[in-house]
Amino acid sequence: MTSIFVSYSSKDISHVNSVNSIGSDNLFKNINLWIATQKKDKISQLKPGEKWRDEIEKNINSSSGAILLVSKNFLDAEIITNFELPLIIKKKKEDPSYKIYPLLLDDCDYKDNSFLSSLQFSNSPNTFLMSLSGKRYQLEIENLVNHINEDFQNKK
Repeated sequence: MTSIFVSYSSKDISHVNSVNSIGSDNLFKNINLWIATQKKDKISQLKPGEKWRDEIEKNINSSSGAILLVSKNFLDAEIITNFELPLIIKKKKEDPSYKIYPLLLDDCDYKDNSFLSSLQFSNSPNTFLMSLSGKRYQLEIENLVNHINEDFQNKK
């Protein structure tokens, strides 16, 4: 099973839910999105009493890629900028085949981050997700999912 870690601000949970919903319907069955707050079989990915930082680190290290839901909230979240993102950057340096899928949620200063500014985003900076609705919103997420499927199609 290929695991993709989803890095996001909890303030952007509605977009996380959209990515998860559209991903569940369209990702190859061998690809799993690891979302900290997601429940599998009614059980949360992070269980009570677990050392949540250890769980997040373990899941980043065992993942084959990461979706970054980049927003003002994402950039303001210390857990992301000081913990998750450095682990993802380290993983990418150690494993050049590690895939990173940034998706721009809103008009934020991601260009101030040298790592994020070097990445090609799934969507255009002019079409950040929060500015879209309906079918256009869904198509942007489906585009992201299609890139993931394409990258992992031989790992079925």
